[in-house]
Formats: sequence, structure tokens, C-alpha cells
Amino acid sequence: MGLFDKKQCSICGKDIGLFGNRKLEDGNMCKDCASKLSPFFSERRHSTVVEIQQQLQYRSDNEEALRFLKPDKIVGIDKKIYLDSAQKKFVISRYDDFSKGNPDMISLAQVKDVQIECDEDKEEIFQDEEEKQSYNPPRYEYAYSFLVKLFVDSPYFSEIEIPVEDGSAPTSKQEEKYIRLKNTAKAMANLLMPDKKFDDLVDLEPVYLEAEEKKEDEWECVECKTINRGGKFCMNCGKERKLAWYCPQCGKENEGNFCIDCGTKKPDGAGVIKKEG
Repeated sequence: MGLFDKKQCSICGKDIGLFGNRKLEDGNMCKDCASKLSPFFSERRHSTVVEIQQQLQYRSDNEEALRFLKPDKIVGIDKKIYLDSAQKKFVISRYDDFSKGNPDMISLAQVKDVQIECDEDKEEIFQDEEEKQSYNPPRYEYAYSFLVKLFVDSPYFSEIEIPVEDGSAPTSKQEEKYIRLKNTAKAMANLLMPDKKFDDLVDLEPVYLEAEEKKEDEWECVECKTINRGGKFCMNCGKERKLAWYCPQCGKENEGNFCIDCGTKKPDGAGVIKKEG
């Protein structure tokens, strides 16, 4: 049989077009049949025709069962967890119509563990990009991403990864988006495994806090320490308004756009009136 000879799908029997073959351990599968498999399934090449047929029957039964799923708890931003508390079953979907695409319905009893991962991507900023000339001290930009990882007892998949994201990644632990993504990740994890403590996995407090008793638009002059209300210049010494900020990496107090100790870039919106304590 030649390389480009027409093949038949071992599942549905239809001819498989050029580049449309999906190899199985003991046969072939067309892309239409492959599209019906679980999106969490990754062992297709090591599966037999019989095993694929069994999974497709499971997927057909799953689609029918989704009609009776009544989620009463929904947690997430892009991809969401839809939980039916009465049935103790859930699906993961990015659609408002949670049944779209026939998502796998999973029992809470199948969830063996849940983990929260936070990845920090650190990239140096250079004075001269071509020469890679560093600042002194070096300066960096950061990007953070969160992932909820499920370990599941299922014959078709054992791990599910749910990215917790909302557009661009936060660049500082001080950002409101960073805090929101952390709290969302924890809420998703707690929904599926409420008996496990996730407080130690993610810090739920901002790295810095504004002074609790700050009055509206109050700021402290970095030159003479006079407390001003509004305006762009200090009413005592005339110094231009600049809000101090505290580095999320080393805690150093700064005025400029980069930390004078470790070079971390000033986070958007950073700036406090007065450091507590």
C-alpha cells in the first residue's frame, strides 16, 4: 500500500482525505471522529480501535447526561467551572452555554487532588538592546500567570489544566489583576476540594497596602514630608508631586520608575502616601 493510498476510518468506515488521518495503535481514524473525543484525552496514538469506540460511546452518553446538569455554582473568568451541587458533578467550559462542545461531566469523587501554580516570568530590561548592556543595578520586567491543575480518576484522562487568565498577564504582585487572578484560582480550587487548605499556596494579600486612614487625594512630599491635598506641587517647598512606592521584590522605598536596589520596574498604579510602621 502506497503512502498516499486512500484509507478508511476504522471507526465510521468513511474514506479519509489527504492529511485527514489520525493514526491509532491498530487502525486509522478520520478527523470527524477524532473531534468527538474528550478534549482532555491525549493518548490517541496508543489507543486501539475498540478503546476509541468505547470512548465515543461514553462521549455520547455524556452529551445526553448534560441535559440534566443544573449548575448552581459558577467560578472562573475565561474558562469556568460549572458545578451542580445536588449531583456533585461539574464541567469546565468557556461558554455561557456550558453544554456547548459536549464538555466532560466529572464527579467530585473523581477529583483526587487540586493544585494551584503561579508562574513568574522575569525578563531583564537593557539600556542597549542590541549590545545587551545592563542597567546598574539591573532592571527587570515581570509577568505572572496562574494555573489550576486537577488530578482526576478517569479512564480517558488523569490531569486537567485550567489557565486562570483575563487578557494580558499582570506585571506585578501589586496589581489588582494579580490579586483577582489569585483569588479566582483559590475559589476554583476550593469549589472542587473544599477540605484542602489553599491559603499556603497563594498569598491573598497585596505586597503593599496604602495607609488605612488616608484622606482623599492626600500625598506626602518626598522632599520636606509635608502632607498635601491635591495639586501637583508641595504647598510648603514647591517640590513637584511624586508618590513613593515600595518594590514588590525587595521592599525598597523608591521615587523613580525603577527600584534603586534590585531594578524592578515600578508597577502600574503603585504609590503610597506613607509607609506604615
